[in-house]
Amino acid sequence: MKSLQSIHSKAPIIFILLLVALAAAAFTAAIISPRHLSTSFTSMIPQLGMSESMAKAENVFTERQNANVNLFVSGSDFDTVRSAAIRLFDELDECGAFDELSLDSSTIDTEELFKAVSDNVYNLLDEETRQRIVSDPMAFQNDSLASIFSAFTVSSLSNLDSDPFLLSESVWMNLLGKMGSLTTLSPKDGVLCTEVDGIWYVMISGVLSEESQNLTSSDGGIEAIFKTGDAIASEFGVEVSYSGLAFHSHESATGAQREMAIISVVSVVLILLMFFLLCRNFHILWLFLLSLTISVGSAACALILFFKDIHVLSMIFGTSLIGTCIDYSIHSYICTAQKSPDDAGFDIRKKIGKSLTLSFISTELCYFVLLFSSYDILRQMAVISLTGLLSSYLVAMILYPRLLSERMINRNSFVAKPERERKLPFLLPWLAIASTILVLVQIPRIGIHNDITSLYTPSERMLRSETNAAKAMGYLDTTYAIIEGETENDALETELEFVRRLDELKSQGLLDGYVATVSFVPPYSEQDLSRSAAKALLPYLGEQCDILGIDKTSIKSNIERISGHYSYFTISSLPESLRSMIASISLGEIDGKHYEVVIIQNAKDTSVISEIASSVDNVQYIQTAKDTSAQLDRLSAMMFRLFIIAVLAIVVVMVLFFGWKKGLSMSLAPYTILTGTIGVLTLFGLSLDFFVAVGLVLIVGLGLDYMVFASNGKGDSSKKAVLLSFLTTELSFGSLMFSSFRPVHIFGLTVFVGILIAYLCTIGASRK
Repeated sequence: MKSLQSIHSKAPIIFILLLVALAAAAFTAAIISPRHLSTSFTSMIPQLGMSESMAKAENVFTERQNANVNLFVSGSDFDTVRSAAIRLFDELDECGAFDELSLDSSTIDTEELFKAVSDNVYNLLDEETRQRIVSDPMAFQNDSLASIFSAFTVSSLSNLDSDPFLLSESVWMNLLGKMGSLTTLSPKDGVLCTEVDGIWYVMISGVLSEESQNLTSSDGGIEAIFKTGDAIASEFGVEVSYSGLAFHSHESATGAQREMAIISVVSVVLILLMFFLLCRNFHILWLFLLSLTISVGSAACALILFFKDIHVLSMIFGTSLIGTCIDYSIHSYICTAQKSPDDAGFDIRKKIGKSLTLSFISTELCYFVLLFSSYDILRQMAVISLTGLLSSYLVAMILYPRLLSERMINRNSFVAKPERERKLPFLLPWLAIASTILVLVQIPRIGIHNDITSLYTPSERMLRSETNAAKAMGYLDTTYAIIEGETENDALETELEFVRRLDELKSQGLLDGYVATVSFVPPYSEQDLSRSAAKALLPYLGEQCDILGIDKTSIKSNIERISGHYSYFTISSLPESLRSMIASISLGEIDGKHYEVVIIQNAKDTSVISEIASSVDNVQYIQTAKDTSAQLDRLSAMMFRLFIIAVLAIVVVMVLFFGWKKGLSMSLAPYTILTGTIGVLTLFGLSLDFFVAVGLVLIVGLGLDYMVFASNGKGDSSKKAVLLSFLTTELSFGSLMFSSFRPVHIFGLTVFVGILIAYLCTIGASRK
């Protein structure tokens, strides 16, 4: 007995020490490895049907794309636009937001590129040139002489001793055409620019620093870029447009964080105001705030401790704890307010301990199954809920028996006044029948459907920015394919096969173009064909050198270059300036394999490209919006399956606690809540998406809480506790419905409707 009393006396100290240890661990983890706030759905949703290494490659590409941004300065007068762009570049270069920043037209070192072409000219002949040589080498020789003596050549004539047939001319022309795929802008007076419908656009391209991409920073680089750009636009009378995923992510995250803060404050104020009106005592408010602070704080610490990249939706979901974590406090308070004079704090705990524990277990079961999901976003939501509710439960069981005192209770308040018990009809079966009919009538309209494009609406500024960027770049939409190979050459061989199929579509007008590494670095098989074609010119080499007056010693060196041992041209052979331009698509080695990306511009029919990709081994075609929506469909279906498992587990718990008859009767509640909520949402024209699924998990857990307290409580005190729990939850989630962020709005609406049905089920299940 003494040991039990010792545990009781030390429990608060142990609990507080555990909270401090959790906070210290989270703080240490955040210092060692800073946490990032993510708004990207693709970063939280794994791509099914893709190998693990391919998925890693896709993540690497996405991260690089997130870091790459473009700014466009536009106006009708070129000189003004150019001056504004130079000024903007100088100021951005000093603000520290970028790892790399580029403005002038010398993005490709032509001298280095020409040297690379000259040194490897026999490896780089394109298919058309090879065919011309092989079909009629003499005619090709004559054409080369005509080009040499015409004085109208792109390539230099200073290297004729190493390239007597001027093969570099065709290589240069081919490369210049393909470099146009990297950008549609042209150099002019030291800047890259283009003119569209009388408006000049000058582009500044950059790679954001890691700190600038950190969305949790309120004074990060994105805000500095916006502020600088807007100031330059106002000063010079030009327009500055911002293009890149980072700008959209920042806008989305900033808006979401602002709404979260407002919603949280409004929810807390309304709930505390309601408590004051019903309890008529200021002293109890600090106790409720203590429970709220501990629950939300411990949930946040657990999230920080276990996850490096925290999704904004997880944080928004965490605001739901405002309305749920104080449910245990409500039941403890009302039971204390209506206690007999001889009851002490621990006597109150004994009375409500079974209800609190069963409610806690049933709710935690709903979230526990989410831990086994392969989706980070679900695991984050599970960790938030499991930790927050556990803290709230422990506060009610450990701290409240010591902290709840008589001075916190106003005997004249609503919650303290006893009321006569009323007998009510058992309506739960009728509610279950009504919800079933509602669902059956709407079966043709019920279905799982997610559309990621509807989840984020760009602001007017960002929408106009992307429109201007599309005008300047010459394309509106891009998709991409990831190429996998055991080696660099294997990947290039596969990429070549894929882009040749794309060339067919381009000739049919089904796409505008593409950007691919293989456009600049042919695979070994192509280089072998190039060498083979060049050998067809060997019989004409002596005559060519005589005509050009080249020293005979050069003939021997050319023969050795064409027919002798040679090295292959690789990605590392490219000049640094060109290699950096394709760095975002040439991913290199990941987990022992090599990866390349092909960016496809303005595809008219992506289904055709998808079929081509599926017919070529080691090619994964990705359409971010479509693929992510499909992944959300699978995720939603998985949640519904996990949800069914959780409900079955809850039924078992109910039967174990209450016996077969009462347990199964109470199990009608989750069925009614589920069918009723789905029926009402479908009636409003909503489909079953990911955010509805998340809401349903929360609804059933809370709804069962109401059933447990109503069935296991003592008369009017349990009814009032359930009523207060219902009101706090509805206030919390009702505020979410006013969010402009559609996922939050749908989630809030789902919970609002579901909790209302859950409360009606509780009233309908109460016989007195």
